Amino acid sequence: GAAARSAQRVRFLADLGFRRLMSTIGATSSALRHLACNGQLRKLLLLRHANTNRPQDDLKRTLTPLGRNQCAAQAQGLKTLLPQKGKQVFCSRALRTQQTAQEIVAGCELEVVDCMYPCPTKPDAKNSIPWDEVNTVFEALGHQPLETYQSHDGGRLQTYLENYADAVWGEIIPKIKHNAEKNSTLVVVSHSIFISAIASYAASSLGGDQQPIKSFLVAEACGFLLDVHRASDTVRSEISLLRASV
Repeated sequence: GAAARSAQRVRFLADLGFRRLMSTIGATSSALRHLACNGQLRKLLLLRHANTNRPQDDLKRTLTPLGRNQCAAQAQGLKTLLPQKGKQVFCSRALRTQQTAQEIVAGCELEVVDCMYPCPTKPDAKNSIPWDEVNTVFEALGHQPLETYQSHDGGRLQTYLENYADAVWGEIIPKIKHNAEKNSTLVVVSHSIFISAIASYAASSLGGDQQPIKSFLVAEACGFLLDVHRASDTVRSEISLLRASV
């Protein structure tokens, strides 16, 4: 009957949307892998912002003295791990991510990635879950490992976070300098659970193990370092967890 035909149409449209999404995600993932195989990516430094104050305007939160100390400690630990040249730095629109990047990677020009900061006034057409609903879950769960969010409510947020990471990398990849030095370092500073989603996506694309990322509770000014290795047309990445030292 009409109800059955309607249900069939809904299933068809849902499947079509899923296939289109996977096609997009596949293209972005392949582009990231191509950059690595081409020698334009050697290391990926993926960080959560440092400790901040709490003004009414979330975008204007600034680092506290503790936050600056966290950055200084992380920068000291990264000195021997990161090359001095060839870094590109990407942040969200939130001031705290930009200040964190400036403290840890001094002297680098910042690129702002608009979609890195989820915002209720800018609904994402790729995500069917309303931002208000997502934000309610974030407020309820607080700072937890990525796998906690992915398994919440039957896995509804897993697709949301995958879409988010795909959108972020989809915006970053075209901004990577075509004349960038070989074996360059890409730095991304984002927010709490979102930096884990960005890192997990990169690990999946670059032949790394996602599980350490999914199970890691990312503290302030902490995150992940992906060391990318290439051989012929294959690529793999080793993942280091960057923990708090203050």
